[in-house]
Amino acid sequence: MSKKDIKAIIKDLKKNELTELISVAQEVLSTLFNSSEIRENVKESRFSKGYECPKCQCKDVNKNGKSNGRQRYICKRCRTSFDEFTMSPFSNTKLGLDKWLKYCELMILGLSIRKCAEEVGVGVKTSFYMRHRILDVINLSLKNDKVEGIVEVDECFIKLSRVNFNKC
Repeated sequence: MSKKDIKAIIKDLKKNELTELISVAQEVLSTLFNSSEIRENVKESRFSKGYECPKCQCKDVNKNGKSNGRQRYICKRCRTSFDEFTMSPFSNTKLGLDKWLKYCELMILGLSIRKCAEEVGVGVKTSFYMRHRILDVINLSLKNDKVEGIVEVDECFIKLSRVNFNKC
């Protein structure tokens, strides 16, 4: 079944069937993805070929203690300390993985930044920061995708101000 087929089926659903589908999807997502499983999946996918420094890609690394329950590693070449979440949306954050997952669910449901902040229990600024970290990751993953088939483009208006425009 392709994405188009799924979208067509979802469009044909009634409102009560759609809410039921959303609740079932939330239930499945919450059972499939708990924080320990995600941590293990990230570790397996990131270090499947052995431990590697994210900065210099050196494979000569040592364990370097634990921080917040996560194993830290140190590169012997550049002395960079890292863990399985370094250079991911979850790096350099004090929030737990469970809050990030809850935020992702709420974002998928289309809640505003304020509502997400309220539900997760963080401030609006933190909610904004979380949303943009997630959107940056999505943007990076979609950069390599190419648009195929028929593409329609409407008119595009770009505001241009020539104030302080240097004359040649």
